[in-house]
Amino acid sequence: MNQHEESRKAFEQKVVWQKQDVRHLKDVSIWNQSYDKIVELLVRTVCTIYARICAVFGESMLHKENSSCSISSLSPNSKDECWEVSGQLKRPIVQQKKEANNKVRPHRVDSRKLTIYAPQSTLGGSALALHYANVIIVIEKLLQYPHLVGEEARDDLYHMLPTSLRLSLRKKLKSYVKNLAIYDAPLAHDWKESIDGMLKWLAPLAHNMMRWQSERNFEQHQIVAKSNVLLLQTLYFADRAKTEAAICELLVGLNYICRYEQQQNALLDCASSFDFEDCMEWQMQCRAAYFN
Repeated sequence: MNQHEESRKAFEQKVVWQKQDVRHLKDVSIWNQSYDKIVELLVRTVCTIYARICAVFGESMLHKENSSCSISSLSPNSKDECWEVSGQLKRPIVQQKKEANNKVRPHRVDSRKLTIYAPQSTLGGSALALHYANVIIVIEKLLQYPHLVGEEARDDLYHMLPTSLRLSLRKKLKSYVKNLAIYDAPLAHDWKESIDGMLKWLAPLAHNMMRWQSERNFEQHQIVAKSNVLLLQTLYFADRAKTEAAICELLVGLNYICRYEQQQNALLDCASSFDFEDCMEWQMQCRAAYFN
């Protein structure tokens, strides 16, 4: 009966999380935007694309007599730089072309070029920054309701891990729970404090990573006037080995806390049943096995 109740609570919690995800998607999408706002975004999008085409390919795309702005005269680097030109369109694009080349480009900062400085030893260099940010956020959510975390939730989290992190986690769990037969409250409390301390600085980096990525989307630039997250405030330049070690530590602590909560629920169910003496005998056997 307790198993069905636990499954029901876990299902209800998943429904709550799903509703939160849907609400977040509505907030960051055009779902709740008015018709006039959508038209404004589309117009700005068309004008921006038109501006980029003129800046990259030159006026010769519109006026064949201007041969100085042909495609062959543009280098690949100048193409990349032109895509970073931004600002409101106050005059016709063709008339602004020379002014944009002379004034806007020298003052432009290409933030995307920062990504090339991430070595392979970092999460950004190994293309794992977003994935690990998502893993950390899932761990943070599960720790809010450890008594509702079932086998299915743990399996889903485990399958999110890369192979290298799975191997490290297996080794650490085997060495830690090899002789562990009972989970006590003081150690669970210590794990909770340790994990909370780690998530205090690790979780903001993960959330910033997701927020930074969402702000890079072309549509988001039309809604968000200025980015509030810097790339250095994310997991992008974090060392991969150290980050995996921290995540592995979080998973070991999460496993212990969840096992402890399940053990407490089992003891409460046992104490409330008619087999109270059997429950006490089982608890004494677990303690004896733990101390031996």
